[in-house]
Amino acid sequence: MRGLRPHGYENHCQYPDIPAPPTRPITRARFESEADEGSLYVGSPDTVAAKIAGTVRTLGVDRFELKYSSGTLPHEKLMTTIRLYGEEVVPRVRALLSDTPAATPAG
Repeated sequence: MRGLRPHGYENHCQYPDIPAPPTRPITRARFESEADEGSLYVGSPDTVAAKIAGTVRTLGVDRFELKYSSGTLPHEKLMTTIRLYGEEVVPRVRALLSDTPAATPAG
């Protein structure tokens, strides 16, 4: 699973004396690229569900974890995000994957 970790992740976690890669503010272009083709799951419940289902199919996983917020988000909006995920996104993902055969463990 080495390829699924961000660049520099393994070295920093395995060798704490090696500094973590520097962080930079994200540009609008980078944000949009990550939202369209990368690791950001943002948008309507339909958009997020489709992206999660695609990721689950591509990776052949049977579990998906998500960070609900990055940066500062007012508590009320965070609660809305969590509610939408549970009530809107998860049922859509299950429906999208209902025709997909269960993943076989690699190995």
